[in-house]
Amino acid sequence: MQRADKQHVVTTTVTLLISLIILTTFQLGALDAHAASVEKVRGALAIVAFSPTDTPPTVGEKFFALENGKKKALLQVVQFKNGRAKVKIVKGNAKEGMSVASVVSGGASVSKSAAPKGDDAEEAADAADSAASAGSSKHVRSAGKATLFRDMTVGLVVGYGMDSQTVTSAALGTQAMTGTGFSAKGFADIPVTGPLGLLARVGAEQFNVKANSFTTEIMYATVDLLLKYGFSEGTFIPFAMGGLGLHFPISKTSNILSINQISSTTVFYGGGGFNWALGGSTYFQVTAEYGMFPPSNDVSTSFIAARTGLGFRF
Repeated sequence: MQRADKQHVVTTTVTLLISLIILTTFQLGALDAHAASVEKVRGALAIVAFSPTDTPPTVGEKFFALENGKKKALLQVVQFKNGRAKVKIVKGNAKEGMSVASVVSGGASVSKSAAPKGDDAEEAADAADSAASAGSSKHVRSAGKATLFRDMTVGLVVGYGMDSQTVTSAALGTQAMTGTGFSAKGFADIPVTGPLGLLARVGAEQFNVKANSFTTEIMYATVDLLLKYGFSEGTFIPFAMGGLGLHFPISKTSNILSINQISSTTVFYGGGGFNWALGGSTYFQVTAEYGMFPPSNDVSTSFIAARTGLGFRF
């Protein structure tokens, strides 16, 4: 009899525990139909991961990105596939690991009157205004200069270079030559992840040096690829950069070097600069760079260049 009572108690306890787990699961599901989080951020776009039990979002649906319960960004779904949504960051700053909650709750959009007090109220109101004003027709590229550097941009820079070359030979001794040249290059500024980006450039660059009666004048077609590291976010971004350039001579004259010595070569770059947003789609770029050609036993070549120009987001 006692054994039967114990079995009954154990059975009842297990049943209650199972019921409690099921009830808790349904309650959690009811609290948040989209228990999702930001998985990856890439410029003005992000990937939001949903669990298999979540309700699949629809294209155009809007979500808040939350950090410690505070609304930090407004997201809009542009594509959903295999449990992941590709979203654009309409407003604010989203980070990896942030939780995600739908702007729509119980079939009604969040409004100013329904928003919580304090900072959350202002953020929710702003997000609600954004959602109501333009909806899915507003593209993230029209969000203003605060988001300018999240997208790939293109532009044009012109430069002024201070060139130097040292030539050593048994007949002439050591000749240290200096001069100046100009450059014009088109560029693409490409965000990669976080503060890292790529700066790709294509254009033309002069190299002119002379000393006494000796001269070297070369016009190069150039292709540059540099890695950038930005030190801030927003509308003014100073950065450091370094990389490689390929220089192809398209015209060349020299009375100290053999013309056959002047061929395609690599240039090692190091320097820095800044991007300064002027508006929602235009910015000012300035760079200062040191370039070094691979040295040989009898020739060493380098230059210092300052470049400036405008970049655009289309």
